[in-house]
Amino acid sequence: MGITRITTNLKRKLNILSVMFTFLATVEHILIKCYLFREIMRKCGLSDERSKQVLIHTHFFIFYYISKYSLWKGIFFQLIVIRSTFSWTFIDVFIMLITTAFALRVKQFASKVEILMKSKNDIEDWKKLRQEHYQLYQLCCLLNDRLTYIIFVSYGTNLYFILIQLFGSIKHLTNTLRKGYYYMSFVLLIARLLGVTLFGATVGNESKKILPLLFSVPSSSYNKEVERLIDQVVKNEIVVSVKNYFKITKALLFKFTGVLVTYELVLIQFNTYSLYTDSTAEFDKCWLFTNST
Repeated sequence: MGITRITTNLKRKLNILSVMFTFLATVEHILIKCYLFREIMRKCGLSDERSKQVLIHTHFFIFYYISKYSLWKGIFFQLIVIRSTFSWTFIDVFIMLITTAFALRVKQFASKVEILMKSKNDIEDWKKLRQEHYQLYQLCCLLNDRLTYIIFVSYGTNLYFILIQLFGSIKHLTNTLRKGYYYMSFVLLIARLLGVTLFGATVGNESKKILPLLFSVPSSSYNKEVERLIDQVVKNEIVVSVKNYFKITKALLFKFTGVLVTYELVLIQFNTYSLYTDSTAEFDKCWLFTNST
């Protein structure tokens, strides 16, 4: 009954995480598209067809210096933008789902240790438990190996766009829709960074609960296998890490906060003038389309 309840709660939690972040990413994407299209129509004064060209041009301006606009190219590039947006979201959600499920498995192991230390048992029970812990450790090593580059991409993109969106949100903005986009995008980026870090840290948090339980094993139940299990838990740490460059823990958030503050100050120092202007430089190229045939 307990395992069924835990499994049901896990499924519900994973579904909520997936739906919530996908919904927020969709709303964010719609907001930026509405803002861009509105500004194009207001500043450029173009027809619907010309507006579509400028909208595509703002994302792939380099390509259109060597190629003319066409409908199929516009559709193709818009699909790339949509796919990139949701692929980025999927990376973060994927890490959160994997680490949440694995943390539950570690939690179940700690529960087994607690049950075993309170009940009558023999050395074979502790031996099976030790073997199960080693299997968990091997699974953790496999996950770390497979998730390394995904986690690198996740943290890299999130930190980069947090810097950009934070800088954009403190600028002098007069457009309400643009303000809404910047603020919501910044909050979503923070939520992504917090989600990946906190859910990833739960694996290490749950594994840390095992050792105090083993130290509390009664002397009547203490045996050679318990001693070997303690030695194994100490030496084989179960935690999400990135090729041992850094481990995902709650303390990592404070390190990232320091990095963000440092580079944001550098960004502000080199772009002081743009803080006081509501710049829409991406629409300065409107004449390219109004004068084209």
